[in-house]
Amino acid sequence: MAYNRDAAVTYARLFSQVPCSDGFIMLNGRGGLPDYIATPDGTTIVSDFDADGNIVSERVLAADGSPFTLPNSDALTNAQADDCTHFISSCIGQPPKVAAGGLKLPRMWGDPPHDPYGVSRVSTLLKYLTDHGLARALATNSTDTTVADRLDPGDLIAYVNSDGEAQHFGLYVGSGLICSHTRSRLDWPWQRLDFSAWTFLHIA
Repeated sequence: MAYNRDAAVTYARLFSQVPCSDGFIMLNGRGGLPDYIATPDGTTIVSDFDADGNIVSERVLAADGSPFTLPNSDALTNAQADDCTHFISSCIGQPPKVAAGGLKLPRMWGDPPHDPYGVSRVSTLLKYLTDHGLARALATNSTDTTVADRLDPGDLIAYVNSDGEAQHFGLYVGSGLICSHTRSRLDWPWQRLDFSAWTFLHIA
């Protein structure tokens, strides 16, 4: 199937600081919280920065600017969110309401509007894309930063932790920049995250 790189990048930039077009934010499930939560129109994701310009936390706000609260009455922050792969699924796939990359992806949770679109686990999406020939790994668990020079806008970077597990996803938007969720980044330098190994995926 054809992959629309321009639409994937446009989607990433449009939704980098708001919930995806299905209206859901994935949660990490800790403390008895559900796996995801629906958000109303006008919800935003606001980042807090330190003196060096690094994101130190982020908050989800309702349309009136008040904190968006979870069922346990806690304010939703990056401490409870786990939305990176859901965001990437929406960028490269066929999310509701807005055009995106157009790849046909599995539905891990069900179908919008009742459930989130796409996949919400890094390893699951990584395996699906490579197993089904939708993406080719330019390098796996690599420490070679020069591999990023071979990426095209709309390709993916999976960030690998010290245990060798892919833990985070960013959509490459060109010029050494990514967009991502949790934490929400718009046109962010791809290396400016606390990882030292990466899997670089070129979408076919």
